[in-house]
Amino acid sequence: MKTVIIRSFYFLAACLLLSGCEKQLGEGVTLKDIAQGETTSARLLLGESIRFYAYPLPYDCTDYEFKWESSDPGVAKVDDFGRVTTVNLGTTTISVSQGNIKKDFSLEVYELPILEQMTGYWTFEDDGNLGKATTGANLELSGAGFSSIEGPKADNKAVRVEKGSYFKCAHGSGSTTAYTIMMDFKLPAATRACFVQTKLENNDDVDFFLRGNMYEIGVVGAYTDLRQTSINQIEANTWYRMFIVIQLDGTSTYYINGVNVGEAKLAAGNRMQLDKTHVLLFADEDGEDETIDVAAVAFWGRALEKRHIDSIPAF
Repeated sequence: MKTVIIRSFYFLAACLLLSGCEKQLGEGVTLKDIAQGETTSARLLLGESIRFYAYPLPYDCTDYEFKWESSDPGVAKVDDFGRVTTVNLGTTTISVSQGNIKKDFSLEVYELPILEQMTGYWTFEDDGNLGKATTGANLELSGAGFSSIEGPKADNKAVRVEKGSYFKCAHGSGSTTAYTIMMDFKLPAATRACFVQTKLENNDDVDFFLRGNMYEIGVVGAYTDLRQTSINQIEANTWYRMFIVIQLDGTSTYYINGVNVGEAKLAAGNRMQLDKTHVLLFADEDGEDETIDVAAVAFWGRALEKRHIDSIPAF
């Protein structure tokens, strides 16, 4: 009988011990504070991301559930794990909390000056090397009709591209469906103008051009009417600055001298989709191009906004 009692005692003790082992470390431990990771503030370029870290105090506490929030989701958003995605320029506070316990992380979202974001820039100042790049790769000249001329200002130059000649341009965009092209141009005669040819074989109509009436401009089948704007029409021997802002499967916008002269809904796969590396400038396959004077060409691998365009110094 005594042996049975002793064995029963050992069995009960073992059960109690095993039951205690099943309890998780920190279970039932109340959260006292929140510890932040090493990074408590950040300055990110628009498009970048970061993760902020937070830990419970005591460290063995498991009885907590952190809530992450951004004071301005229009600047940056944060998920349930502290991962932050930038949305727009500005500042915001990322907070992590549980109940009345809260810690803050500060965040600034900025962007490089728009001129520093160019993937290609050509100003035609070197009359010994008319394709020389200021940013990016040199232009390749096709044809013999290139000459150096005076630019929009007395202290700069431009290039005259004769009918039948054109540039092959390594755009460096990184994007084939969202990009911006700036062109400072002048037409020696009030005829038509060919600007962008996406077919590197130059075996189809130019993609973006000015029609012979001098007031319709744009993509084949998606022209805009300059007469509906203060530009009215393109005049001969007058310098213009044009921005072609392409965003396929979205809204593409065209500006002349800072004026929004038209918008077009261009679907994905539209003819304005670039080759991955190159594009032709001022080319047409069947002689419908005309002589054009060009003082500058620039590329950006993104669709610029009006505020970007307004910040770029005039020629």
